[in-house]
Amino acid sequence: MSRMNASYSLTWEEFAEQYERDVRRTEILYIVVTVLIAIPLLGYGATLTALLPDEPILSAMFFGAPLLLTIMATVQVKVNGNKARKKALAEKRSQYEHSYAGRQLFSFDQEKWIHENDAGKHEIPWPALKLAFERKSVIGLYGQNLTLIPKRVLDEPTLNTLRNLAFGRGISGTFRINAWDYIAVWNGMLWRKLWYFPASANLAGFGVLAWLGMKLFSGQDRAGVLWGWGLASYAIILVLVAQVWYPALNYFIVPRFFRATQTYEFSDHGVQIARCDSRSFNGWSLFRDFHESRRAFIFYLDDTHFHLVLKRDFPAEHLQKIRTLLRDNKMTSNAAAA
Repeated sequence: MSRMNASYSLTWEEFAEQYERDVRRTEILYIVVTVLIAIPLLGYGATLTALLPDEPILSAMFFGAPLLLTIMATVQVKVNGNKARKKALAEKRSQYEHSYAGRQLFSFDQEKWIHENDAGKHEIPWPALKLAFERKSVIGLYGQNLTLIPKRVLDEPTLNTLRNLAFGRGISGTFRINAWDYIAVWNGMLWRKLWYFPASANLAGFGVLAWLGMKLFSGQDRAGVLWGWGLASYAIILVLVAQVWYPALNYFIVPRFFRATQTYEFSDHGVQIARCDSRSFNGWSLFRDFHESRRAFIFYLDDTHFHLVLKRDFPAEHLQKIRTLLRDNKMTSNAAAA
C-alpha cells in the first residue's frame, strides 16, 4: 500500500465537532431535585394558609420561601451554566488557535500515520492508537497527540482505508439501552462500590417512616395532623425511592445518542462503538477497569465515565470470546450480580 498524503487547514467548525456530543443537560437535574424538595414545604404553606388565615407571616414562610428558593435555584443554575459554557468555549477556541488553525500535513500507510503542524512532526504506529472517532466532517486519531483530519480532503477509497486501519473489525453486537437497563446497572454499581450509603439511608428512611406512621395512627386528632404527617411521609418516601427516580432522571438528560441504537465491536486492539452518525474506537490501554454483571459489561474510563455494553444481544460464544479478549489484555473482571 502506497502512502496517502493530505495537506489542509482545519476550520473552527470542524475542530468543534469533537465536543458536540459532550452536551449534558445537568441543569434540568438540579432544577427537578429542587422542585421535589420544595413540594412538601409548599404543601405546608398551602395548608397553613387554609387552616390558619390569621397567621399570614407563618404561612408566607412556608409557602413563599420554597417558591423563592425554586426561582433562585433555577436562575442560579442557568446563570452558572451559561458562564461555564462560555468559559469552556473560550478554552476550546484558544486550543484551536494555538494548535489546529495553521497548515497541517497528514499521511498514513499500513504501518503508521504521520502528522505535521507548527508544533512539530509526529509518527505513530497503528498499534499505539489509543482513541479514534469519526464525526460528520472529521476523523480524529489519538496516539501521543490528537490528530484531526477533515474528511473533505480524502477521496472515498482513501477514507475507507483509513477507517479500516483506525477502527478495524471484530466481534459485534447491536443493542439499545432502555431506562430500566440504566437504572439496574446504576444501582448495581452504587451498591457494589458504596453499599454503606444506600444501606444506611434506607434503614434511616424506613425507621423514620415507621415512627411517622405510629404517631399518625395513634394520635387523637388525626384529621388535624393528616396533612402534616402526609407531607412529612412524602419527603421520607422520596428519599427511599431515590434509587429509582434519580437514575431514571439521569438517563433522560444524558446525550440522546446514549439512548439510541448502538453497535459495539471487540477486537485484539480495543473496542469500536458506532452510534447514530458517528463512531469511535478505544484502545484497551484507555480503560482503567472492567466489571461484568448478569446484565452487562461495564468498561470504566475513570470514576465517572464508563461504557455500558448489554450482553443480551451477543451470542453465548461471542460473550466467551469477549471474556478471552479482556483476559488477554489484562483487564480485571469482578463478576457479580447487578
